[in-house]
Amino acid sequence: MIIGIDLSEKNNVSSWSDIAKNHVRFAYLKCTDGVSVKVDSYSENHHNAKKYGILTGAYHWLNPAQDADAQVQHFLQSAAVADDDLPPVICLELYTTSSAVLEAKLRTMLESLEQGCGKRPIIYTSRTYWRKYLATTTWPSEYPLWIDEPSADWPAQLYPWIGWVLWQFSYQSKIPGVSGMVGSNWFNGNVTELKYLAKEGSLKR
Repeated sequence: MIIGIDLSEKNNVSSWSDIAKNHVRFAYLKCTDGVSVKVDSYSENHHNAKKYGILTGAYHWLNPAQDADAQVQHFLQSAAVADDDLPPVICLELYTTSSAVLEAKLRTMLESLEQGCGKRPIIYTSRTYWRKYLATTTWPSEYPLWIDEPSADWPAQLYPWIGWVLWQFSYQSKIPGVSGMVGSNWFNGNVTELKYLAKEGSLKR
């Protein structure tokens, strides 16, 4: 498995060189939230991480109260997903809603985002959130899973997925070159598979 981090507006990066020296091979960067919020540091971090050989990807927080197509356009314009970027991520957890609304918005965003950037998006969620809103929904298993389950124990299977691609095993990691706590993640594969995911936008198993 390969180690990576995720960053948000709560983090300030002082040295991507120091991050790279700590064997970080990929970084997911918060880019947008809803139809209007954008992280100011996204573009700079995206550019600088690549300079040190760190594969990068962008993530978006889905706001179920706002138009899904508008959120997709806001993300695509802000992230400017490149051919060698990791697939974009749709994050589910921040907002309360109804199951029907969330499922409809999620499907629209995933399909539109894949059409817009040519890469199949990844779904980020926790067992608690998924079971509350989408416990009986099966079609999302067509998309890769990034499971949010901070623990030293291997994460349990999240229905309807058989496994996961990314696992956020800690929210509170500290590494040189970054202020504040960062998320630490495992990629469930090797370096070759991680590079393939970035290049082709899909998994090679």
